Amino acid sequence: MSEEDPSAKRTDDVAHEEKDLVVLRESDLAQQKSEERQDKTRITNNRMDAMPSQASTAITSGGIPEPLPNEPEDAFSASKEHIGTIIAGRYRIMDLLGVGGMGSVFKAEHIMLGTSVAIKILNRDLATNTTALKRFAQEAKAASSLKHTNIATVSDYGLTEGGFPYFVMDLLEGKSLQELIAEKESIPWQQAVDFGIQISDAMAYAHSQGIYHRDLKPANIMISQTARGDERATVVDFGIAKFANETQDAQRITQTGEVFGSPLYMSPEQCTGKPLDGRSDVYSFGCLMYEMLTGKVPFIGPNAVATILMQINDPPPSLRSHENQHITVSIPAGLDTVILYCLGKDPADRYSSMDAVKADLQLVKRGLPPTRKSVRRINFKLKAPGLLQTGLVTAFGTVGIFLGMAFWINKWQYEMVPWQINYGNAKYAYEHAEYDQARISAQHGIKLGLAKNASKLELANLYNILGDAQKAMPNGNPNYLTDAQKSYEKAAAVATDKHSIRQKVQAYLDLGDVDKLMGNDRAALKNYDKALAGFNEEYVDNRQKARLLVRKGVTYHNLKEYEQAYQQLQEALALYKAMDETNVPAVIDTLEKLSDSLKASGEPVLAKQFSDEANTLRSGF
Repeated sequence: MSEEDPSAKRTDDVAHEEKDLVVLRESDLAQQKSEERQDKTRITNNRMDAMPSQASTAITSGGIPEPLPNEPEDAFSASKEHIGTIIAGRYRIMDLLGVGGMGSVFKAEHIMLGTSVAIKILNRDLATNTTALKRFAQEAKAASSLKHTNIATVSDYGLTEGGFPYFVMDLLEGKSLQELIAEKESIPWQQAVDFGIQISDAMAYAHSQGIYHRDLKPANIMISQTARGDERATVVDFGIAKFANETQDAQRITQTGEVFGSPLYMSPEQCTGKPLDGRSDVYSFGCLMYEMLTGKVPFIGPNAVATILMQINDPPPSLRSHENQHITVSIPAGLDTVILYCLGKDPADRYSSMDAVKADLQLVKRGLPPTRKSVRRINFKLKAPGLLQTGLVTAFGTVGIFLGMAFWINKWQYEMVPWQINYGNAKYAYEHAEYDQARISAQHGIKLGLAKNASKLELANLYNILGDAQKAMPNGNPNYLTDAQKSYEKAAAVATDKHSIRQKVQAYLDLGDVDKLMGNDRAALKNYDKALAGFNEEYVDNRQKARLLVRKGVTYHNLKEYEQAYQQLQEALALYKAMDETNVPAVIDTLEKLSDSLKASGEPVLAKQFSDEANTLRSGF
């Protein structure tokens, strides 16, 4: 099979479909030389099992801004040249923490005080870019003017001896909210409300100082511990912040018609380049809260354009309608109301301020109803499916403006690294039955992840999606089943910490499925047992456990060990019945399997009881 670049096919297809109306610049920095960069239209999903990050996007009416020419390896190499140097005679650069589109962040030591700080230095390739220099200075100005417990403080600004602008920030020991969501799948509602109160308080303060963040998302929230052991949420990265009282020069940097942000979190007015106020951050905050509680963003399409159209047109989804109702069933109705009010399409339909959001979250925390009693009905003019061009022309005004518009997606952000991009592309390709393409992307991601010390969770995800792609290859090719087996084994082997338990369980479950496809039911049972062993106090997922028990029951049935089959299916049935009503189809299926097993074992009367119960449920479903 040829190892052709899957991005080329994606680009050709989209270019044809969109009739060249849109150019999406998404540099796959990990796989291609600079001269081989090709336009793409893919925006990877957050929330994949563990990689929910999205790149920031700049949309301009005057074409594509200056791209970042370096590959990730080149960017790392250029940034690492700063390590060991001394800045301003007092900051020694100790380590590289991350490389972003605008700058690189380092851990540094204040030589005289012995304290640790974070220093952001403008990337070498942007040192002569006037707009980038102004934006960098504006980020420093915005952050330095804000003095709040939940906002990262900038304490110094200047030029390195090499002439690169830098600024000094608080060093936050912890992890991003994005990483926390990836590890936990979702955040318990009480903890999410605590974080939300802190974030909304910080943003209310920023707004009172005339500063709008414009890029509020989990990757820009750091979670750390205070001296007392409490969790603190800190808002970072004011790189595209907007000042309410901008000078004429500053307005040119953030002019209307030029849109910055992350498509998964951008307000409708931000998507269309309209003037913004604090209510745009309220919308982004609603997206962030929704993601904390469900592990998924409220709106995501197959590419940036489709996602932006959803932000503009689609009604906000209720938490109650979310697929993971085993997660959301315990969430208070009042919290659902708060989030829906944040996600109003028209700014007038949202909370008027972050202070109002905070006040309602505090009521919810105390077990009281929010001030907003119910969500008002809003008329949404939804676009007909497939009319992407029409929707975009409507969103951005005239065809003339739209034709001059381009997307530039800089994927090399702090929150995103190449193997995560590969994982997202592999996941997307797999879900759209592009299995060979999924296999290629996953293999690239594994190679990069191993070379750059990806986390165990990230590597396990990559091996699992590789196995999924191999297992699904056409005609059940035996070689691919063997390859899938090896991939799942590697996923299970690498998933050895508490953050990757889910991935280990999934790997053993998939190994069992491959064993069954290869006709080895005994081996399948052993792997299913290994998967079940992963459920403990730290990892509880009764839905997944029930599915595993059903698989075991069916396997025992195939082996004509009906008593064992009955036991496994009964345990699965009890788990399903203990959950919410969304499990009715699973309950019906399990009842029917129990009936089949009892018939085969010579228990027709009991078998009929289960069959009748299944039919009763089906008639009322």
